[in-house]
Amino acid sequence: MFKGTRFLILCSIVGLAVFGAQTVAPKAGGTLIVAVPKDPLGFDPHKMHALSSYQIAAQLFNGLTRVDKNGAVIPDLAQSWEVSEDGLIWTFRLRQGVTFHNGREVIAEDVKYSIERIKDPATKSTWQSDYVLVETIEVVDRYTVQLKLSQPFAPLLEVLTWKRGAIVPKEIVEQYGDLNTYPVGTGPFMFKEYVEGQHVKLVKNPNFFRPGLPYLDEVIFKIIPEGMSRVIELLAGSADVILDVPLEQIPALQAQGIIVDIRPSSWVVYLGFNLGLGNHPQGPWSDVRVRKAIAMAVDKETIAKAATMGYGYPIDSTVPLGSAYKVDVPRYERNLAEAKRLLAEAGYPHGFKAEGIIIAGYPEFQLAGEVIYSQLREIGVELIPIVVEHGTFVQRRAQGEMFYWMTASVEGFDPYFRTNIYFLCDGSFNKNYYCNPEVDKLLIAAMSAIDKSLREELYSEALYKVLYEDVAWLPLFSTPVSSASRTYVENFFYSPDSIPEVMEVWLK
Repeated sequence: MFKGTRFLILCSIVGLAVFGAQTVAPKAGGTLIVAVPKDPLGFDPHKMHALSSYQIAAQLFNGLTRVDKNGAVIPDLAQSWEVSEDGLIWTFRLRQGVTFHNGREVIAEDVKYSIERIKDPATKSTWQSDYVLVETIEVVDRYTVQLKLSQPFAPLLEVLTWKRGAIVPKEIVEQYGDLNTYPVGTGPFMFKEYVEGQHVKLVKNPNFFRPGLPYLDEVIFKIIPEGMSRVIELLAGSADVILDVPLEQIPALQAQGIIVDIRPSSWVVYLGFNLGLGNHPQGPWSDVRVRKAIAMAVDKETIAKAATMGYGYPIDSTVPLGSAYKVDVPRYERNLAEAKRLLAEAGYPHGFKAEGIIIAGYPEFQLAGEVIYSQLREIGVELIPIVVEHGTFVQRRAQGEMFYWMTASVEGFDPYFRTNIYFLCDGSFNKNYYCNPEVDKLLIAAMSAIDKSLREELYSEALYKVLYEDVAWLPLFSTPVSSASRTYVENFFYSPDSIPEVMEVWLK
């Protein structure tokens, strides 16, 4: 195991100990200021594709289920559920008396509307492919809804959480066209205002369905792109919490009495390649020999150390170490001679130049990029990075304008979330135009498999084809999640998938 991992796990345990050290009764009231790196790119939970948007939406919306701090799926808007013996009919009973932020009660019709909206191709939902097995949504009575599936779907309960299955009011969508202008949900906080480049302001939902929560009156997400500037804001008392702590600043912050929490994450940082499907531009990456040459030329250990200062670890699968599933993929040994031979065989005996995109505001990406560029020059490949803001990245990738890019997958730990939407031929997040019918068969079978060992076997076989044989992605490393807070902030939790949880936060 990468030596930094042991230290990372230790830091996580220390962070959890601090988190759990509550000895006095929570106090209601106050404003929490959280400094975050990026502006949100929209507030409609069914259309989101940016982490900065998820971080806000988590405070505004609920699904039928939710995932607790231990990774277990528990009830949320649904108070209970049952499933038929064949796994095809799921019946959910809603909590009664839950209201949207506009005051209207949540009923079964809202569940039906929300899922059908996600399924509707016209919505262009990020999560549309998550619901391909849902054939019908039937309202049984005012507080009971039934989903009928075409075949069993193992991760359904996790799909129905706020991130992929937020329950929203039809009348607000119809009035405004979507939820980007007026995001109305059922969550612990309500949207007040967004000033681009400055802040997102949320206020307490006085009618939240969990008694006594939230404690805070207001949460302000203060947008500060530069990491050191966030540190300065925290030390000056202008922010109570900062997300994504510059790793080199951790010792200095701890020396000043700041609580730093660093823990293993669900992040998988990777190089993605445009494989040139259909009308999208062809380039060197459309040749698997080129992609294999790149895989043989990089040294992931060195990249991970440089990018995460030893807090992260190199990775070869899209399923991170924190998953309950063991889905391993072999690593290409570094072999520059073989890499050069493959390039020559592919028609690039002297290498080539290629432009690619890196998202601004993630120091780990820039640090990793510097090492990768140096390593690939050894085989004659010169990667020219173009650093852009996340919105530009999303647009250019969706239009197939990029030959390669560096980004990260931050989805859940279940293998489904790291495979199907990315690697199915019609996956809703398949942005590198990868398509392998054999992989489709394996992934579709894995969706329906209930037995854990069978799912591991199917996903392992699929990812072997995707990542080793086809090299559609090149996973590089996992970076930790980190936050820093003043000592008077209680119960703040920054989840492994980089979601700040503030529902139970209170200020001493």
